[in-house]
Amino acid sequence: IWYLSLSSSFYSSKAFSFHHNEPRQQQQLVSSLFKQKSSLTSLSLSPRKEWNTFLTSEKQNLVQPNSLKIKSIKMDVFEEGNIIDEETSKSTSDWFGKSEPVKAKRWLPINDCNSVLEVIKLHRGERHGMSPTELSFCWNRVTKLIVLDKRERHYFTIKHNQDHLQSMLEDTTKAMRKFGPANVAATCHKLAKLVKICKLPINSSVWDAVELEIIKQSSFLSPMEISSTVWALATAKRYTPCVWIRMEELASQSVHHFNPQGIANTVWAYAEVGHKSPELFNAFADEACNQLHH
Repeated sequence: IWYLSLSSSFYSSKAFSFHHNEPRQQQQLVSSLFKQKSSLTSLSLSPRKEWNTFLTSEKQNLVQPNSLKIKSIKMDVFEEGNIIDEETSKSTSDWFGKSEPVKAKRWLPINDCNSVLEVIKLHRGERHGMSPTELSFCWNRVTKLIVLDKRERHYFTIKHNQDHLQSMLEDTTKAMRKFGPANVAATCHKLAKLVKICKLPINSSVWDAVELEIIKQSSFLSPMEISSTVWALATAKRYTPCVWIRMEELASQSVHHFNPQGIANTVWAYAEVGHKSPELFNAFADEACNQLHH
């Protein structure tokens, strides 16, 4: 409690300084800092005892008495992104020592691409440093452009043009094990859309990698992600019994959290692949009736 309260107080002060030849000022400062926190108001120590207690508890964070400057206290006391202004940063550097600034992740301008070929070019230029999340964003952007633009849709129905996407498919297969559950579900959904709209030929190795990660990370899928995943697999004509059985178990446990669209997609998907699941269908039927009446 002392550590956090004192650290926050120091950060909020821009012009405070200690002088080792002014013990009265030191006593007054520590006393005022202690009184700022309600959890410390019950202390009945004198300023001198408070100062000694402070030195004892924080001796590892203080340099020798001849300078009485606070060493570099960890900067992670504050939330990431809560960056202080440059003036405050300079004034507090004397207290906390030099600290490396927090470097924000440099996100690639994927959503700024106005054509699928621009996304492909961006991927080719950044593929070695592209994160799994960015790769998933690439598929999202490609699908969105093809859905919204008839010219893009027509261009990528041609087999020769579809070959431009093969490098992205290869990298997706290799990086799939690093995808989180949300990215796995999203990528699976976008690939299925491309299969439906453009008849994009996707190698079975890509779907095998997707299905493997679906099983491994299935416990972390939300109801919406479950419904979109089974819809995507059914649309792509993928039927691996163990995947559908696992999705059935998860859906049965969270039936009440499915919205109408999720119920419709899931029921359609199971009917499309011919996977019999009477218990799941009955549960969804009851939930659909409840939602209709409410």
